[in-house]
Amino acid sequence: MEAVAAMASGAEERDQGGEAPCLLELVCEECGRLNDEPGLVACGGCGSPLRRE
Repeated sequence: MEAVAAMASGAEERDQGGEAPCLLELVCEECGRLNDEPGLVACGGCGSPLRRE
């Protein structure tokens, strides 16, 4: 029983991560589409220019 409890508590510690990365610069301001493909300069949905920094 103790081994199972130790494994469960260890799994909980590993599952905790840091903060999620900010994806705001990947969202089109016009239509809200997430454009996560590298190198895109225009939205794949509406064609508006992306303002990536």
